[in-house]
Amino acid sequence: MTVINSILASLFIPIFLAVLAYMLCTGLVSKAVLTRTPQYEKKSKFNKICVAFSTGISFLFVLRFGYTFEVLKATLIFAVFLYASICDIQERKVEDYVPIMLLLVGFINISPNILFSRAMAFAISFALMFVIAIITGNKIGGADVKYVPACFFILGASRGILGLVVGLLFAVIGTLIRNKIKKSEDKTLPLIPYLSAGFLIGYLV
Repeated sequence: MTVINSILASLFIPIFLAVLAYMLCTGLVSKAVLTRTPQYEKKSKFNKICVAFSTGISFLFVLRFGYTFEVLKATLIFAVFLYASICDIQERKVEDYVPIMLLLVGFINISPNILFSRAMAFAISFALMFVIAIITGNKIGGADVKYVPACFFILGASRGILGLVVGLLFAVIGTLIRNKIKKSEDKTLPLIPYLSAGFLIGYLV
């Protein structure tokens, strides 16, 4: 028993330090991402909260994926999600290169066996989002139409649907809470932060 305890103790310290190092790196990546957002303020409390939140999320990534290529992929996906969400909150606009970045990240550690199904998930979700945008009179922004299919490419159809449903549910709840607490003339809804949260949950499932 003493030998086993010694082995566990010797393993715990390097693993603990590795987890801390990864969480620190994720926090630094998030801070770098925040500096690229349109209305970045160096001493903003919001930025500090985002960095702290990102660091905490990284711990979930380690628990879910361990030290594999998948944890690197999750970190990059979260960085893009964070950037897109803040841009949508600040300016109600997300540049076209954001979904392209998600697509590129989606190719990391992807098996050739599922590449076709992921491409189909992308194509079908894009077609559906495009039709919905037309039916609703473009009330859904062009950024949302491109963002959702890129996430479907990463997650696949089943987890993509889960993420989309959860994200839209978050959007409804968030809108109700906002309207209850604060009466605002601004009726536009930054949808991407809610979608990102939903797709992140879908990715972790």
